Amino acid sequence: MKFAFYSTMTGMPWGGSEVLWSRVAHRMRADAHQVCVSFRRWDPEAKALESLRRAGASVSTRPVPHPPSWFNSLNPARWPKTDAQHIQRWLAKEQPDLALVTLGYHLNTVSPAAELMRRQIPYAINVQCASPDYLDSYFLDAFRAAYAGAARVYFVSQENLERVETMLAMRIETAKIIDNPFNVSWDAQPAWPTDRDGFRLACVGRLHFPSKGQDLLIDVLRQDKWRQRNLSLHLYGESQGFLRQTEDLIARHGLQDQIHYEGFSETIEKLWANHHGLVLPSRFEGAALAVVEALLCNRVCVTTAVGRNRELIRDGETGFIAPAATAELIDHALEAAWQKRDRWQEIGQLAGQHIRQRYHEDPVAVLYSDLMALAAEQGVGSS
Repeated sequence: MKFAFYSTMTGMPWGGSEVLWSRVAHRMRADAHQVCVSFRRWDPEAKALESLRRAGASVSTRPVPHPPSWFNSLNPARWPKTDAQHIQRWLAKEQPDLALVTLGYHLNTVSPAAELMRRQIPYAINVQCASPDYLDSYFLDAFRAAYAGAARVYFVSQENLERVETMLAMRIETAKIIDNPFNVSWDAQPAWPTDRDGFRLACVGRLHFPSKGQDLLIDVLRQDKWRQRNLSLHLYGESQGFLRQTEDLIARHGLQDQIHYEGFSETIEKLWANHHGLVLPSRFEGAALAVVEALLCNRVCVTTAVGRNRELIRDGETGFIAPAATAELIDHALEAAWQKRDRWQEIGQLAGQHIRQRYHEDPVAVLYSDLMALAAEQGVGSS
């Protein structure tokens, strides 16, 4: 069969939202299925796209929308003609049996759906993240039609599904919750670090205040009580435009000895061998891989009640959850964790057991199998 993957990624050359579909695409190529990909053009191009080409996938890059405005990106009717023409030419050339449209963010355009429906190509949608932001009613009909026409709509958390259903004011009958792949071994057991030099917490995620909320964490830790405790915070992740603000806030509050920016780390299990827990004050999430990986590494997590966090953590037992992303509530959750710091290793072990009961060991295999089953349901086969 021939499978098409269309990514709506616009904010960066590659990100966590692209990992699942790209790994599924590789697995399809390994099983001799044909794969075609449409991705936004970047210079330099993400290495993952070249990897797909080497595996035999047909990769097409589309031009950046001009003018690249939020309004145009949401409204299919006002998309630049070059983008609509790209979708038409791409589908006419590739003629896939089934397509997966991945939305890195729930307000990304769903315009490929109209052309897929016109060509009677069955498709699925994968929503990787949903925030509290709402869709203007001007675009409501186009979004409703896209979701209603999908043979399957995949979400990475129940909370995200409910948010999108509320946004559309409709029930998504074909919705299904799936897991994202992670970057640690399933049986990860990093050594527990010493606390002789104090307790070390890591905040893992791109440096992006609107989503990850690192500014809230700095606001919490500038309180006198936290300054007097043997606790340090280490920020990991690539900057998405907020490094200068982060460094300036740390300097403004005189927290240079307590909060450290460490940059990006690819060795996640090694990272957790040097930290006692994760603190992630996200304002919104899909299913935060940082949380999943920390739990799999048996680390205590302090985070907010967004995305999949409540589904994976029992507050006060396997981690600590702030009901919302405010400095006051994050402070309360972090304080609750601090009062149990002598039990962090025990809590982390329980958290590791808990997540392995609620998360699949091979999320790529699960989505691959579901797409194959979906193709069978739609009665499509080899071209």
